[in-house]
Amino acid sequence: MKKLLSILSFVLLLVILPCLTSCGGSSDDTLYVLSFKPEYNEFFNHVNEIFLKENPSIKKVDYKAVDTANFNTVFDSRISSGYLDVFTSQVIYMMQGSANYMEELDMEYYRGILKDQYLEAGSYYDEAVDSTEHLLTLPLEDVATGVFYNIDIFNAYNIQVPTTWNEFIAVCERFNELSKYPEGQYEIECPIILGGKEEWPAKNIVNALIGDTVLARDENWCQSFANYDNDQTLRVNTTEWVSAVSRLTNISKYISQYCYGLSYSSTPSYFANGRRIGNTTSYYPMMIDGSWSYASIESEMNIGFFPLPCQDTKEEKPNMPCKCGTSLSVFKNSNKKELAKKYLEICFRKEVYERFLTLTKMPSVVKDLEQDNELISSIFDSTKYNFVDVYDSAMPRYMPIISPSDVIAIMKGTFTAKEVLDQLQHQVDLSKVDWYQYTRLRHRK
Repeated sequence: MKKLLSILSFVLLLVILPCLTSCGGSSDDTLYVLSFKPEYNEFFNHVNEIFLKENPSIKKVDYKAVDTANFNTVFDSRISSGYLDVFTSQVIYMMQGSANYMEELDMEYYRGILKDQYLEAGSYYDEAVDSTEHLLTLPLEDVATGVFYNIDIFNAYNIQVPTTWNEFIAVCERFNELSKYPEGQYEIECPIILGGKEEWPAKNIVNALIGDTVLARDENWCQSFANYDNDQTLRVNTTEWVSAVSRLTNISKYISQYCYGLSYSSTPSYFANGRRIGNTTSYYPMMIDGSWSYASIESEMNIGFFPLPCQDTKEEKPNMPCKCGTSLSVFKNSNKKELAKKYLEICFRKEVYERFLTLTKMPSVVKDLEQDNELISSIFDSTKYNFVDVYDSAMPRYMPIISPSDVIAIMKGTFTAKEVLDQLQHQVDLSKVDWYQYTRLRHRK
C-alpha cells in the first residue's frame, strides 16, 4: 500500500510540477512571444535569431502568431497559464482593458527613439490619480483605412479617383454597369472586394464613414462624450450618425455576396490578380481595407489608395482615418521582464526596424528613419490629408461600439442603421455608471 501511495505521489508530482513552473512565464530558458500578425512572421523570426545570439541563457523563443479573429482567445489562455513574456496588441486594446497585463516601460529611454506622437499613443495617464504618463506599449506602425484601387483598370475606363460621396457612388455604378455589360480588356465581377468571412474587416468601412463625417466635423466630440452624463444632445442615434452609418447599405450594393464568405487573408490576392471563374479572370477595381494590406498585394498592375470619401462636398484636404497599428508590450506577470524588454529593444534597432519597413510597407514611427515606398509615403502625407482617429480607436474607454457583426448585419439588410444605433444608445445608457469611471483614463494628452 505504501509503495502504491509512493508511486501515486510521484505521478501526481509529475502532473503538478509543470503547472507550478508555468506560473509567471513557464520555463526559465524559454521566451514566450505571442503575435496577432502572422504576415509579420519573417520580421519576428529575424528578431528571434538576434535575441537568441545575444542572450545565451535563453535556449528557445516560443513564438506563436495567431490570426486576429482568434487572438483574444489565445491571449486569455496565455495570461491564465503564464506562458507569456512579450505580446503584440493595439493601442485600442490598451484602452479596453489590456493595460492590466502590460509592464510599464522606461519613457525616457524611448523618448529619443520613437516619434513623440507614437510615444504618447503608447502611454496613458489617469486624471483621477495624477497626470504622470505611464508607457505601456510601443507602436510599431501607423495604419490608415480607405480604398485600394487598380490604377490600370481606372485608366482603361477613363475613371477618376472620387473625392465626394456622390462621386464614389458614381464610380461604383460605372463598374457595376461594366460587370453586367462587359466592355474593354477587363472582366469586372463587381466594383468592390471585401474579406467578409471574419467580419472584422467590415469595420474599416464604418471607421471611414464616421471618421470622415461625425468625428472630422467635431474633433471634440469624443472628449465631450467622455464626460457624458445626462446630456441628451450627445447621442449615437442622432440623424447625423444614422445618415453616416446608413451608407453601409449603399456600399453593400457594390460588393458581391461571394465576398461575405471570403477570408481576409485571401482578399488582397484576388484584388491584385483577379479571380479565375471558368475560362475567364474576373477583376475587382477597388478593395476597402487598411493600409496594412499593401504588403500582401503582389501585382504587376499599378495600385493606388484614397480615403473613402463620405462627405457630400469636396474638402480642400480630405480626411484620412488613421490609428496606431501593431504595438509591443511586456507581460506584467512575466518572470523574465528584463529579457522581454531586451526583445523590444531589438525590434527598434535601426537595421532591424529598416527590415520591418521593407517587409511590411508601413510608415516609420522611429525618429530618424523614413519609409521610402512611394505609395505609403503618399498615404501618410500631411500636406495632402487631415488625419482623424478611426471610430473604434477614438471612442472613450469601455464605451459600447458598433460591432463587426452589426456592420455585416446592416450591409446584408438584416438590421437597419437606426435599429443598430438605437440598440447601441440603449447599451450606453444602461452601462453608463460602469464605464463612466474609466473615461478619464487617457492615452493622449
